Amino acid sequence: MSPVVLGAVIGWLCNAYIAGRPDAAMLARFGVLLASGLIVGESLLGVVNEGLIVAANNATPLALVGGEFGPMANVIGPVLFAVFIVASYAWVSRQARA
Repeated sequence: MSPVVLGAVIGWLCNAYIAGRPDAAMLARFGVLLASGLIVGESLLGVVNEGLIVAANNATPLALVGGEFGPMANVIGPVLFAVFIVASYAWVSRQARA
């Protein structure tokens, strides 16, 4: 599944979840702030990573495991991403109610 489709599905699910709730406007605002923070954070991490690559003259300066971990990372990564998104939106939901 492409990241664009995944993002659209997650957005649709979140909109469906908050629709009709009395705090829907606050939840929508917090959701936009959370998504914006994730985008900016990923961009900043990319810039820092590129700086490390240039400074260390090493294509993988932060590598902790070898290439044989790739197939497992393709499973673990999306699962951790889903857990993070659900936990983040649960936190945002609690903040909107407070």
